[in-house]
Amino acid sequence: MLFQNSRVRLIDISDGASQTLLAGERPPSTDFQFGWWYAGWGQRLTGSGDQILGTLEKNLLPVTPGSCPPGNYPYMPGNLRNQCDMFHFWSLHSNGANFLFCDGSVHFIPYSAAPIMPALATRAGGEAVNVPD
Repeated sequence: MLFQNSRVRLIDISDGASQTLLAGERPPSTDFQFGWWYAGWGQRLTGSGDQILGTLEKNLLPVTPGSCPPGNYPYMPGNLRNQCDMFHFWSLHSNGANFLFCDGSVHFIPYSAAPIMPALATRAGGEAVNVPD
């Protein structure tokens, strides 16, 4: 929904605005280089890691000894001291994070909902999921 030059309208959300994520919580990276909405450069100038973050984000940065693996980083608990936690949604709340949906509602999503996060992140994937309470 939110990406550079986006022209997506509410009518384009065929999965339903109440079933589609718009934004979520994630503290900035430990080195404070990623996680800032105003910066927007992200990984390889794609916005990834700053203004956009996937529910199974990949590390597009050069992988060197001691750096984060390329991986797919799912929704799970994080730690302010772990640089690799910049690649997934998480919060300082216990057991989950808050997410803004396209209908304007905010829901606290528990980490146990990680398997359905990719479906909630699509606007026209045709998936039928229930937003956890």
